[in-house]
Amino acid sequence: MKVLQNYSPKLISTFGNRTYWINGKQVTDYHIGIDIVADIDGVSGFDHILAVSNGKVELVVNDIPGYVDGGSYGNQIVINHKNGYKTRYAHLKQNSVPLNVGDGVNEGQVIGYMGMTGNITAGHLHFEIIKDNIEIDPYDYIFNNKKFESENTNPPVEEPNNNDQVEEKVSSIGSSNKFWINLFKKVKELFNRIFSKK
Repeated sequence: MKVLQNYSPKLISTFGNRTYWINGKQVTDYHIGIDIVADIDGVSGFDHILAVSNGKVELVVNDIPGYVDGGSYGNQIVINHKNGYKTRYAHLKQNSVPLNVGDGVNEGQVIGYMGMTGNITAGHLHFEIIKDNIEIDPYDYIFNNKKFESENTNPPVEEPNNNDQVEEKVSSIGSSNKFWINLFKKVKELFNRIFSKK
């Protein structure tokens, strides 16, 4: 997936556990995305940001002028894609997002410009992929061209039988349970990562 318009992406912070310095303090946290800069002949720089897939704009923050303390994403755009996927592009330059909530977006469309807004140590793009409301590691999508699962991999949805409403209720309970099972797996994975390092 291509996320920068003119240059190759350079990874500066990975998904998962990390330790870094901000405002003279050492911070350890769990990073739910990756941080990218533009690789301009070996020098880190800025570039226009592209939508990695078709979708619809769900959130736009466009008016933050600079640094904001307290874990802020700064200026950002969230795009809702098909099949349970969303992407977040954060720390964008003030007033660089040319879109509004509800706008359709095409893959490869310019959606903003890298900046230094929010709680940030240096200018970069913070990029997240959220699948079924759980953040997943975006590395392979950006650096190994992995694609989102196609809607065609889902089984077709059959019309409910009006004479058998029990089947419909069981089906909706099953999809709710799938969310909780996936969430539990992610929490378990996080605890295993944290406690296996001690």
